[in-house]
Amino acid sequence: MIFVARNGQQQGPYSEDDVRAKLLASQLAVTDLAWREGMSDWRPLSELLRIELPPPPPVPHPPVVSTTETVTISATAGRPVVGIVVASLIGAFEFIWSGTASFRSFYFEPSGETATFNALFPGTATIRMAGENIAVAGALALLIGTTLSFVQHRHGNKTVRVTCYCMIGCMFLSVTSLFLAMGLSPSWGSLDAPTKGAVIGGLIGAGIGGMFEWGLILFFFRKRRWKI
Repeated sequence: MIFVARNGQQQGPYSEDDVRAKLLASQLAVTDLAWREGMSDWRPLSELLRIELPPPPPVPHPPVVSTTETVTISATAGRPVVGIVVASLIGAFEFIWSGTASFRSFYFEPSGETATFNALFPGTATIRMAGENIAVAGALALLIGTTLSFVQHRHGNKTVRVTCYCMIGCMFLSVTSLFLAMGLSPSWGSLDAPTKGAVIGGLIGAGIGGMFEWGLILFFFRKRRWKI
């Protein structure tokens, strides 16, 4: 005969068939403690009746999230697409325009107004040629930077920004050097007021236009747009 301890109360005695019937009817549980004559202490019914307990259910694993897709979306969202397009167009134009001007300065004699201007202010020819070569180098560096930015290289945006800072500084130095070269030349005094105004206005306009151009690129690639 079997005695069962359930909910703090002793039940029985039951025969083994009665216990199994109560287990099937959910009136007893295999974890309830039981005792029969000859046992030294109480044991679970599962041990007493040699009932195999079902294995515990498997622990659910968290769903696997694709980190590759997340990183790709984030990087695409932070890429300065408009800046890449604008900078690429400006860089290509500057490279062709300044490269052509530099080629002509090296291999062709100036003519027309350029020849007259060089005759009046000889020092300006060297300054303009140096500015053209610097513009070619700046345009090439800009195209390299935009390419790196397009492929999401970590130094792409930084390359564009450094190029813009350098070109703005070179633009300021070139305009200042041209002003000094003309103002300190004896030929400057021989020009009439309208001509002087036109020359000064052209230099100021060229300087402002160049700085605005590089400043616009710098705005699109400002550091807070994309952490690098």
